[in-house]
Amino acid sequence: MKTVVNHLAAEISALPRVKSTEGVRVTVKLTNESAAPLRLDARYLTAPSLVLKFETEDGAPVPTGPPPVPQADDGKTGRVDLAPGESVSHTYEGGLIFGITLSPGKYRVLFRYSNEPGRPGEWTGSIECGPVPFQVIGE
Repeated sequence: MKTVVNHLAAEISALPRVKSTEGVRVTVKLTNESAAPLRLDARYLTAPSLVLKFETEDGAPVPTGPPPVPQADDGKTGRVDLAPGESVSHTYEGGLIFGITLSPGKYRVLFRYSNEPGRPGEWTGSIECGPVPFQVIGE
């Protein structure tokens, strides 16, 4: 599934069927679809509790682990510069996402990223992609 906001494309995918929480894999790919370089504040893109929302098939929220401790923002650390057409991606692994063991069942995951207000020269906006379904089938 793909969404584009302000020339930033977000794509999310998940393994469709896994045996357990540890087998869950969610991949997010962000691509610069503009003709100019794009600077992305990526400090928290690897923190699943801040960018991924999980829910059961019937819409009940599924808790993730705790968020990271906020860092002081110097305006440089954690920035990623993407050339036109360039992408950055991250795969989130189930054992590092959840503070619980998922019961067998059907789930959905949604990606949300916001950088409002951003620093000058950074991509600014909010982008949401998904939801993408997956199933935990049990051992």
